[in-house]
Amino acid sequence: MWRTLQFIPASREKMLNKAQESSADALIFDLEDSVTLDEKEKARNMLKDFLLRFENEKNKGIIVRVNSLDTYGEEDLDVLSAVNSIDAIMLPKAERYSVCELDKRLAAIETHRGLPENRLTIIPLIETVVAVFDAYQTALSSERVQGMLFGAEDFSAQMGIVRTVQGSEISTARSLFAMACKAAEVEAYDTPFTDVKDEDGLILDTKNGKSLGMTGKAVIHPKQTETVNRIYTPTPDEVSKAERIIHANEAAKREGKGAFAVDGKMIDAPIVRRAENVLKLYHAAMKKQ
Repeated sequence: MWRTLQFIPASREKMLNKAQESSADALIFDLEDSVTLDEKEKARNMLKDFLLRFENEKNKGIIVRVNSLDTYGEEDLDVLSAVNSIDAIMLPKAERYSVCELDKRLAAIETHRGLPENRLTIIPLIETVVAVFDAYQTALSSERVQGMLFGAEDFSAQMGIVRTVQGSEISTARSLFAMACKAAEVEAYDTPFTDVKDEDGLILDTKNGKSLGMTGKAVIHPKQTETVNRIYTPTPDEVSKAERIIHANEAAKREGKGAFAVDGKMIDAPIVRRAENVLKLYHAAMKKQ
């Protein structure tokens, strides 16, 4: 369960070498948008060499955003197929058919390398109007999908709308995306906030996403990670209440009670599940400190 996923351009050696210092839960090494066409091959080889010697001391998630398979994605996968430390492949402009194609390609790599089945996971990047409407089916198109990321910039460009700090223009798409992830039982990663100098805007944007059901957020600068981590980490009061709910639920089961109350409020199954999720997220966050 990743609260923060930091984008790092694979063509920037200085930024690669600082990856270990990041407080993000996962690192997205980018071979797509942040790498110019004439740097693609250099970036692939640079990233491969870096990952082969990278000592992941903080046990961060390692994600690589490849290019679309109908552009340069096949070359990206060929170069990176020898790297064992990669946890997930992020697929841009993802739709059902492209996720299925990537699944087949990763299965071939696993077979060739003698890796366990479904060792490599997929994070579809949902960034078109069609993809938003089809996000639920995309999430179910492969067992490798453990989470998806909403890409608001490309979505907004296709819609012809201007991004604002308040984010009202993407709230419907955000909600549909988050609901699709919840229905498919995969993680919902929110779009980055691109103004790295606007701390207040980052806080507002992160809280907006969380209120819609997002479970984590991508960032484009390491200084954004502390804020996002804090917002997505349950507070002591939330943890305390969740623990009381779980304990009361266990006591009710032992006593054969079908209903019980905590802090004067009746508790039902959805609230118990929510409490379980709070504790799961809290313990996952504590392991990353």
